Parts: sequence; C-alpha cells; structure tokens
Amino acid sequence: MQKINVLFLMGAAVFMLATGCAKSNNFSGGNSVEEKKPKPKKEKKKPQPKAAEVKKEEANVATDEFPISQDLKAIDIVWIIDNSYSMDDAIANVETNFTSFVQSLSDSTNAKIAMITKDCATNENGQVAACISLSSDITSKVKLVDFEVASTNPLAILSAATCKKEDSALISMDEESLFPSANMNICNQGPAEGIENFELPLVAGALSDFFRKEAKRVFVAVSDDIAVGVENEYFADVQAYMGVEDFHFFGINGTVKPGDPNPPESANCTSEYGNAYIQLAQKYQGENFDVCDSKWDDKMVKLASGLKSIAKHIFALKSDNATKIISVEVDGEELDVKDFEIKGNKVHYKKDDLPGKTAVITYEHD
Repeated sequence: MQKINVLFLMGAAVFMLATGCAKSNNFSGGNSVEEKKPKPKKEKKKPQPKAAEVKKEEANVATDEFPISQDLKAIDIVWIIDNSYSMDDAIANVETNFTSFVQSLSDSTNAKIAMITKDCATNENGQVAACISLSSDITSKVKLVDFEVASTNPLAILSAATCKKEDSALISMDEESLFPSANMNICNQGPAEGIENFELPLVAGALSDFFRKEAKRVFVAVSDDIAVGVENEYFADVQAYMGVEDFHFFGINGTVKPGDPNPPESANCTSEYGNAYIQLAQKYQGENFDVCDSKWDDKMVKLASGLKSIAKHIFALKSDNATKIISVEVDGEELDVKDFEIKGNKVHYKKDDLPGKTAVITYEHD
C-alpha cells in the first residue's frame, strides 16, 4: 500500500511537470504554435494631387464684371432678297410680315437689321421685275441697301457688300468703266464667275461698317433660284471679311428636290432646289423655309423665334485666352456654369433671359 502511494505521487509529479512544460512552450492538442509577432504599421502615403488639380493651381484666374443691360442680346441681321420676276409672291409675303417681324425682335433684342434688295421707290419705269415696298416706320429702322439682286448671285453680292471698300479693285464707276471686263476683282476675291460682274462694284463695302463687335451675325437669303457654281466660296469670303466664325445662315428658298416622288403642294411653285442655301443653313446653325408656301406668317414667327434664341447675352472677357468658367454670379446669386459657354474671348449665356443688373464671371485663362 505504501509502495502504491509512492508510485501515485511520482506519477502525479511527472504529470504536473509535463503540464507546466506544455504551457511554457505553447503546446495545444499536441501541436506546437509559434508566437505571432505584430506586423509593423505601414506609413500612409500622402495622396498625390492629380494632374488636373496641379494644372488648376498653376492656372491664371481672372474675374470680370459686366453691366447686364449693356450686353443684352445684340444681334445684327442682314436680309438679301432676289428681285427676279418670279419673286412677286415671295416679296409680297415679306412685305406683309416684315413689320411684325421687326417689332417682335425690337421688343426682346438689341437688333440691327439691314436689307439688300431693290426699293420700289427708286424703281423707275419698273425696270426691276420684283421690287420691295416697306412702310416708312420700317425703313427708319432698317438699313436698306438699294440694289438689284439677280436670281443666282445673292451670295456674291453679300460678299461684295461685307468687304471693305478699300479692298475692292474697282470702286470708281464712271461712264467709261461702267462695264468693266469679266476678269475684274471684287475685294480681292477673284473674278465673279457666272454673275453680273459689272454691277458688283456698286454695292462693294455697303455693309463693311454695319456689324457690331459684340453682336451675333445672321444672314437671311430669300430666293426661288439656285446659287451658281462658286457661290459657296463667296460666302466663305463673307466669313473671312468679318473675321468671325460664329454666325448663322437662314434660307427661304426652294426645298423640293428634283424628281421627288412625293412633292408637297408647294411643288407647283416655280422654284429651283436651293442646294447652296440648304448647305449653308446646315453648316452655320440655321434653318431653311419653303419659299413656295402661300402664307408666311407662321414661318416669320418661327424665324423670329429662332433669331431670339440665337441672340443670347454675350460678355466680352478681358483675356483672349479663357479656358474654363469657374463661377458666374448675377447680383450676388451664383448661377449654374453649365448655362454659359466660352467662345473665343466671349462668354455666351445659353438661355433666353438673364435677370439682374450685374454679372460677375470668374474664369481660368492661359
């Protein structure tokens, strides 16, 4: 019995010794587990500024202030109307609706209007087949360039009228030079191929001082005929003379293509498809209307509406290299910059009305 007790005590001692060793060496279930050391903390890298942010910090910022009333919807409009014999109905429609057209623009825009066509008041003995007669209250508001426009040369006449007189090779028209050669130059633009060349010097430079620097420029051509071969090039000259790309072209012209299997009722009118005018309207943010429509009241209202939407508020910035609009405030209230657009050194307001007295525009520039 004593021997058994001794053995029991010895076994207990061995068990306790083994248990102590297991704890000190992290034994668990007979498997060894290495002690996990805490990982060193990584230093957080400071975020690097993006390229756009760097550019913004380096960009020049300017703030310009404008009285809104002085920049209110300036728009310069030039009408040119064909005086050929087939234009009687079209000119009558212009006469009927022109007063309301001018009044509509006068009520909501700062508009200047010019018209190139033959005035009936000076049409002695009815030499010109279709002239125009406007009321005295309208002629006082419109710069009328009294000049006969043939059926195929409206754009060439615009080219001559918008250049500077000193750029014209032949301006002096005495009896001996009344019919100069067909190789004459008008404003250094080359021979006026396919049109009544001898007449162009009479109209050269007539509108060279008409356009305002801050205004939108709009052209409206009315003709039931085609434009001859090089007419599109002449309108490119108009653009060059004015030194701007931002203008608009509207045409009241033939819109029915030859051979159209389903022509509208107006196809009975004696109009030619005005391809050149249609191309120009597409290129220069305008629209075409059918010259053969019997009534023009709706189209004149639509045209006036289109011109109003073009005549936005325009603000000429002091810097010529503006790149981004940062903010716009009107009378202390911040507006959405998405409603404004930079074109050259000008900021255009895209909506119709800009209430308030003072606009403050902050922008980036090179």
